[in-house]
Amino acid sequence: LGRALANPRLAFLLWLVNAALAAVVAVPAFLHLSSVLATRPEADRLLRGFSFGLMAEMGHYQGAWGNILMSMLWPLAAVALLGNALTSGGVLEVLTAQDDRRLLHRFGRGAGHFFGRFFRAGLVAGLVGLVVAGILAGLVRGIGRRLEDSAWEPMGLVVGLVRFALVALVVLLVLMALDLARVRIVIEDSRQAIRLFFRSLKFVLRHPVKVLGLWAVNSLVLLGVLAAYLAYCNRFPATRGRFILAMVVVQQAVMLARAGLRVGLWGSEIALWERMAPARPSAPVPQPEPLVVVALAPEAA
Repeated sequence: LGRALANPRLAFLLWLVNAALAAVVAVPAFLHLSSVLATRPEADRLLRGFSFGLMAEMGHYQGAWGNILMSMLWPLAAVALLGNALTSGGVLEVLTAQDDRRLLHRFGRGAGHFFGRFFRAGLVAGLVGLVVAGILAGLVRGIGRRLEDSAWEPMGLVVGLVRFALVALVVLLVLMALDLARVRIVIEDSRQAIRLFFRSLKFVLRHPVKVLGLWAVNSLVLLGVLAAYLAYCNRFPATRGRFILAMVVVQQAVMLARAGLRVGLWGSEIALWERMAPARPSAPVPQPEPLVVVALAPEAA
């Protein structure tokens, strides 16, 4: 968190990149909903909260606008995955670089220099997560079928919760290993991205409490920010123009805090690896060869 507070412009830059990606979908959605709902009294129901019924009616009478948005979300998701590799490289380069060049220079240098390695590590992490999570979900589902005839009524719910918890745990472990792999790639400037991912996964499995502790503390702070946001929404409901505008501003303040916490998490992972990394054997220092002095006999008179 200290590193994040020392780099407020980095958190702002990360928020700006994420906001630009979100605007690709948010702006067309806003324009479409505004054209449909702006002059209709039925839309006032949305001032009291989200209405599934109103959205279903709008989809029925206004066309499948939801399908249009979904068709935009898939390309955006692909761009976001590529952007994640770029922003991760930029953030880690800024946090670890020792020079005094401008923020954008260091960010762009890291984004371009580590993009290929980060992308390969991300692909491998996704494949590992899908395979392991799929295997565990299938095993739990097979066990659940044998327990379907149990006299205990909540058995089906318990099996579903266990399956969800196992899948979530696998995803979390893979994400932590991916983070540490990227940290090691930057610190060591290694090109062995896939090998470092599996080594980082082994490190996470050997030290789950320390690594999970970083994520747990970060999540607690984020939950505190979200609780403050919900308290604000309850205190000032967005039922009028100025309150709606204020809600949008507060929402973006929450996202800016989230970006700062992400930078803080990167910083804590860097500190963890620097503290727990195994010591490397130092290269032997070459010793100078001894100087041999040969005394010459004096010439005969």
